[in-house]
Amino acid sequence: MTDRIRFNKKDIGAELLSILTTGLYRDTLDTLREYIQNGIDAGASSMSIKITPDTITIEDNGQGMNEATARNAIRLGISDKNPVSNVGFRGIGIYSAFNLCNSAAIYTKAEGGTEYKIAFDFKNVRNELSKEQERRKVGEPAQLYLEKVLEDSVYMEKSAERIISQQSGTKILFSKLLDEVYQRLNNYTEVRDYLQDVVPLPFRGDFKYKDAIEKKLLNAGEKIIS
Repeated sequence: MTDRIRFNKKDIGAELLSILTTGLYRDTLDTLREYIQNGIDAGASSMSIKITPDTITIEDNGQGMNEATARNAIRLGISDKNPVSNVGFRGIGIYSAFNLCNSAAIYTKAEGGTEYKIAFDFKNVRNELSKEQERRKVGEPAQLYLEKVLEDSVYMEKSAERIISQQSGTKILFSKLLDEVYQRLNNYTEVRDYLQDVVPLPFRGDFKYKDAIEKKLLNAGEKIIS
């Protein structure tokens, strides 16, 4: 009888991250929606999005994250969200910016708590994946595993910057946008029209039934983001 060989961490290749994020977030704008949805799930009533040629900043006044929640946020494919009341891809969404930028930083603070920073070095992940592909081209065995590359590229720590000025909330900074998404994200009209379709924004002030409809939505537990 032969010894049983069990599945282990070295059976999960690093390319899984690219496969998951590319497959689930085919549209660049869907990545923005994912992070906005996280703010909505955190109870935010106000959010701002700023897009410059090289960065994107998303800020909300939601409940923010304490140390335990921030630590859990970097897990891949594990989510504590209630699947009935919250939408999303169960612990994948926070990594969706992999196809958006070289680096991402999430600053977050729960009310009365400490500010924490969650950092992602997506450029390093892509560089390591490129090296792995070169090894395969010359017939060398796989050396890069998902656990190792994320251990070297993702971390959470107490923030020294004090980015969050309000009582609680989260601010996300995507830096060094990738060339292939640069033009799409800097098309203001397209981004605006997309967000109007997917984000629960208030009705225009001149809409006759604005107050009545918004009141019914709020009474039903729906959220409206300013």
